[in-house]
Amino acid sequence: MHRFPDLRHCNRRSRLFILCMAILAVLCCACKRNVVVSAPNVSASNAKEDMLSAQEIAVRQEIESIEAFLKRSGKPMQRSGSGLYYHIEENPNPKAPKVERGNAVRLSYTLRLLNGEQIASSEQNGLKTFVVGKSESEPGLTEAVLMMKKGDRAQLILPSRLGFGFSGNGAEVPAMASLLYELCVEEVLVSPEQMAEN
Repeated sequence: MHRFPDLRHCNRRSRLFILCMAILAVLCCACKRNVVVSAPNVSASNAKEDMLSAQEIAVRQEIESIEAFLKRSGKPMQRSGSGLYYHIEENPNPKAPKVERGNAVRLSYTLRLLNGEQIASSEQNGLKTFVVGKSESEPGLTEAVLMMKKGDRAQLILPSRLGFGFSGNGAEVPAMASLLYELCVEEVLVSPEQMAEN
């Protein structure tokens, strides 16, 4: 007595069905074996700890890289509590409007990687315009413009966590890239509606 049907007497469609079912059964068995073998070796808490440790190492290495860049270039910058590096040349006009959360701002800028490669600029792309405090720009850029007023110029270094993060920004900004901004606050508008009018 045969365990399996004699495929010689089945029509083509039945043979194809039986073959697919056999392949599916083999794949299911193989998947179950892999799960059983690998699951006990890795716990969720260990994986999370490893990931956090790797991130801490990456952040530390990035800070060392930024500090080495500053030492080589001689750029005088302060470091904020968040890790933003900045140097602001203030506009001498005391009546210049200060940037506040909710203002719309227009910036002329040049954006580079620390190796000098230029990524973007207002000459190429036009002025950078955004509403301060919305999630329209990099967190480090928002932090910096809140320390500025119209006409102020600044040099900034945004660590990746204050820029485009661990994943980068597609083809423009690589993963874990520290960004060097040179910018000037060209306009401070009280509201986004003013930005649309101008």
